Amino acid sequence: MPLFALYQRRQSTLVEPYLEGLRRKGVICLVDPVNELRDSAEAINVNLVDRLRDSSHLLLFMPEEDPPPWWVGFALGAAVSQDRRIVTCKLGDTPLPRFLLKWPCLDGAEDFTRFVDCYRSDASVPFQESKNTFHPIKSSEQFHRKLHERLR
Repeated sequence: MPLFALYQRRQSTLVEPYLEGLRRKGVICLVDPVNELRDSAEAINVNLVDRLRDSSHLLLFMPEEDPPPWWVGFALGAAVSQDRRIVTCKLGDTPLPRFLLKWPCLDGAEDFTRFVDCYRSDASVPFQESKNTFHPIKSSEQFHRKLHERLR
């Protein structure tokens, strides 16, 4: 299933090179820049839930705001409730809030390469896992743990 990339519209110039690199490596990306000035909270919520339903992984490009915007927590909650694989990406020097440290954080080209390796090994895993699958990754927690290990 595709990866869902979520970020603020004003970050597009920072995010686009990462997305292009993912696409070059064969990762299908659903892209959704959030425009809080134009879109209502309800429209953002509906769109996030719909995109997550069509995705296996959430890549959350973190804005350099402290605290993060409200939709970050909403997206994480929706992704967890749908058992999606979650990864964050820092776009600046601002440290991530502690609650985000649970999930792997990408910081540079090497981290994205490691992510793509884990993504590829996970991409064919059905989310209603069957007992007859022999794939090494069987859950979101296992994916997060494996990627955390690869990023150290």
